[in-house]
Amino acid sequence: NGGMMKRKHPGQPFMNYISVASVDRMLKTIAANGGKITLPKQEIGKGMGWIAAFMDPEGNMIGLHQEPKK
Repeated sequence: NGGMMKRKHPGQPFMNYISVASVDRMLKTIAANGGKITLPKQEIGKGMGWIAAFMDPEGNMIGLHQEPKK
């Protein structure tokens, strides 16, 4: 199904992922501006990069994805 990830539990909200150059830098910016980190940076598999997630001040969940170095 095109590499889409299945929900891990019923009721899990839909989440968009944004590609960023550096998850670490973006998480610092998010925390400094009132966002809440809900998923700390973690590797998603050999050579697939890293993800993290946060909740913005309005309660929206947003994911971050950092590509691995080529």
